Amino acid sequence: MRIWAKATIGFVAIFGFGTVVGPVLIAAASAAYWADDVDDGAKWQETGRLLASYQHELAQIGYLNLSVILPDNGKECGYDSNKIFPNMDEDFGKIGTSIDFNYYNGYLALDRWKYNNIDEEWEQAVSQVIINDMNSFQIGFLRRCIEETTFSKMCMKQVAHYQNRVKRFDHGRPSIPYFGYGIEDQIICTYVDGVAARLGVPLENPKTTPSL
Repeated sequence: MRIWAKATIGFVAIFGFGTVVGPVLIAAASAAYWADDVDDGAKWQETGRLLASYQHELAQIGYLNLSVILPDNGKECGYDSNKIFPNMDEDFGKIGTSIDFNYYNGYLALDRWKYNNIDEEWEQAVSQVIINDMNSFQIGFLRRCIEETTFSKMCMKQVAHYQNRVKRFDHGRPSIPYFGYGIEDQIICTYVDGVAARLGVPLENPKTTPSL
């Protein structure tokens, strides 16, 4: 009986060890094989997958690694919200139940676009820091570690370390007006100016008018 007990315990220990360590070894081997001959483009792509895996795991525990900021409702452009969007509470309540366009929902769409841009810009800045500090194997292994092993949280801490090094709203990236990068506020305020003009509200912030 003791022999069987010892054998069972030994089997469980070996199985447990293999269950824990096996995926790590597989992740390391897979990352090493992938990193053997990759160009800069592939390294950027893998870094993007690493950050996507990190954010996916955060979402599983109820944490959204995104910019969640309440809109200023036209105040950022110098207007009284109640004059520009007099029905904003009612219009906001129609989200999800009506497909009709209104000025406030158009504003919210632009505000959401602005912060999506900021999040994407921040992710690119984080990716650059990771690429500067890590080799291809390290990036590939971290991604696989998060996705496939029981050490996921430990590997996620490594990614969090790099994210904490980059300020979300100050990345130093130059503006690219053609794509709207870096001039989001001007675009939003130009829209709000248009709403004001349609409603007969005096333009209270002429600085939003682009220079010709």
